[in-house]
Order: sequence, then C-alpha cells, then structure tokens
Amino acid sequence: MAVNKELVVGEILDSIENYNFSERQAIKQIIKKYKITDWKIRGAIHALTFEIIRKLNGIDEIIKYSLKDRSSFQRIKLTIKNLLRVGVYEIKFMDKVPAQITNEIVEITKQKFGKKKSKFVNALLKSIEKIGLGEIEDQLIESKRLSFKYFHPNWYIEYLEKLLDKESVIAFLEENNKIPQVYLRANTLKIQINKLIEILKNNSVDLEQDPNFPEIIKVIRSKKPVTRIKSYKKGLYYIQTKSSAVVTHVLDPQPNELILDICA
Repeated sequence: MAVNKELVVGEILDSIENYNFSERQAIKQIIKKYKITDWKIRGAIHALTFEIIRKLNGIDEIIKYSLKDRSSFQRIKLTIKNLLRVGVYEIKFMDKVPAQITNEIVEITKQKFGKKKSKFVNALLKSIEKIGLGEIEDQLIESKRLSFKYFHPNWYIEYLEKLLDKESVIAFLEENNKIPQVYLRANTLKIQINKLIEILKNNSVDLEQDPNFPEIIKVIRSKKPVTRIKSYKKGLYYIQTKSSAVVTHVLDPQPNELILDICA
C-alpha cells in the first residue's frame, strides 16, 4: 500500500503537540502505526518532519498572513493546522508543483473532515501559492522580519539584538541555519579504526579521517543513512559531534580515575 507522506507527517506533528512527544518518539510511533519499513520513505518522513519544525515560526507566519483575521489561526483545528503546515512547507520550501501539493492536502482534509473544511484549506493554500516571501517580510518589524527570514523565535532574535550588533546577529543566524556536519566516532574497544573505515567505504560512505583525532570520521556523503549500516547496530561507531569527541582527549582520563558524564 502506498504511503501518503503528507498524512503521516501531519499525524506526527499532531502527536508532538497532543501528547508532548519528542520528534523522534512521534516519528517512531506513527511509522510503526503505518508499518513503514522502507528506509528511504522513513528517511523522507524524518527529514520532512524536522524541517517543518525547524521552519515552524516562518510557516505559521505565512498562514497567518494569508488569513483575513490573523487571530483565527488559533481557532483552526490542530490536525488541519498541521496539514496546512505540511502543505505550506512543500509549496514554499521544496521544489514541487504547488498545485499538486494543494490538491494532495485538500484531498486528505476532505477524507478526514469533509467537503466544507477541504474548501477552506483549498482556498487558503491557493492564496498562499501566489504570495511571495518578500511580500511578507516587508510588512514585519525588524526583529520579526529576521525571525521570519531565518526561522528563529522572535524572543531569541530580541535577545541576540541585546548582545550583538545587527551584522553579527545576521551572521550568527546564517551560521545556525547550516546543516551540521555529520561525524562518527569509532568504538575502538570493538574495532580498529582502519578496519571500520574499510567497512564504511564498502557501504558506499565517502569519508575523511580526522588528521588530529584518528578515531573521528567525517562523513562527506553516504548512499544510505549511517544509522542503517549493520556496523552501527553492532556498536562499532557512534554519531557524535567533533567537539564532543574531542572532550575525551582534553580530559585525558587515566587508569582508576572515576569520571562522571553529567552533561545530559
């Protein structure tokens, strides 16, 4: 049976808000509900969910801007609101045909809530299709404009503006929006680093070994998620930021020392 990605992600967003689940808990629960085993589909659902959450304040601003009464946003039924969020993200931030996305979201709404609600969703998304992001930016005050453009909460922008000049605030936000580099840390208690590198390359992972910290591997690209490789399930490596991995070198633990990790 074909999986409707928009429906699944809408339900994941519902679970996060209704039950206070973490993103990963909600994804795991809904993927299990629909018995999705294809890792490519699971990966697409995971990526779409996290990107919508990352851009949520901007997506919501687009929806509010398109409503006749901004305050009516709060009265939209949560499930419909989340379907709208999925639709807005795909229309505005993905290389997809807007009309096709609108039709998909409208059809889901019709099946779940009937024709009347689907007409509302159809009218709203068709309006959003025609709106340029610059048009929305232009009517916002500076802090809200930066919040909308860089997808950070307005309170956070105002906090940064108290600490930094405008140029530094923008530079900080741009850097913060970059996709973080993926690093792996070899579990040298279970495998030698050279052997692990060989295994990863055989699994179509393009990588670089860190010149200063040999157990740290920088992932350039991977044919499939590194969490789907058997070596990961065997505990031969961990996904860990380079800064976290470097801590052990700085700490330089010695035999018989008791070390507590209380960062989490």
